[in-house]
Amino acid sequence: MTSAKIPKSVFRYRSTAEHELAAIKNSYIWFSSPLEFNDPYDCRINGTIRDLEPKEYKTYFNTLANKLRLKRGHNNPAVDREISAYLDPQTGLPNERLIQIYKDELTKHLNDFRDRIGKNGGVCCFSARPDHPLMWSHYANGHRGICIEYSTEQNPFLKIRQVHYSERLPSIDPLTAMKLGHRVDDIMAALATKHKSWAYEEEWRLFHVQKSKKYFYPESLLKSVTLGSECSTTDINRFASAAKQLKIPLFKMKRSTVDYSMIQELI
Repeated sequence: MTSAKIPKSVFRYRSTAEHELAAIKNSYIWFSSPLEFNDPYDCRINGTIRDLEPKEYKTYFNTLANKLRLKRGHNNPAVDREISAYLDPQTGLPNERLIQIYKDELTKHLNDFRDRIGKNGGVCCFSARPDHPLMWSHYANGHRGICIEYSTEQNPFLKIRQVHYSERLPSIDPLTAMKLGHRVDDIMAALATKHKSWAYEEEWRLFHVQKSKKYFYPESLLKSVTLGSECSTTDINRFASAAKQLKIPLFKMKRSTVDYSMIQELI
């Protein structure tokens, strides 16, 4: 799966709540638990455990054998007997006992990883565009909220990942899943995959090992704030004051008079 070039700016649709204003003033973003998201499939790894091909089982067997030898000794006859018990004496291929060990181990790895991401990990979501009417409706309090623009030229945004959209659930190679520390990119790609009905969001996302986490970014990465077309006068004044203090442009969306688009204007 190829990833597109990171855009120069990404956008975060938010409400005008006081904590959102505080985040802008104090230069931090918030990583939420994916369990709170509006897509029940988000960050869930729901793949089934497929059977391995004979060559793949041989790879798994060799990995298991090396683990046993490292743990209990390379010249240990008991280890050699235990290892040979995993092979069919007629064919030399892994037997049912090894297949069951593989499935049990993979199930444990996938369950552990679901817990790490779903219960402990955090995600911060962005869009590639600031003017999508549905994004304003769904994530910015019905066009009464704001859209924050961030530059991606420094961390944490250098680590941002594009979300891909698919008809099918993401899959992870079974042997990869048993070596989470070695092929993390495959796992992260699965976590950045959603059903194609969400493609209008043009989403990019950041991941963190902790949920409910503030991440402070360099002040220079905050590029602008845009107010929704239905933003109240009180909120306009609040965010205008903050934009002046932070020395960033403040825009406001207005409804087009010729089509259903939203037009961004400097105020």
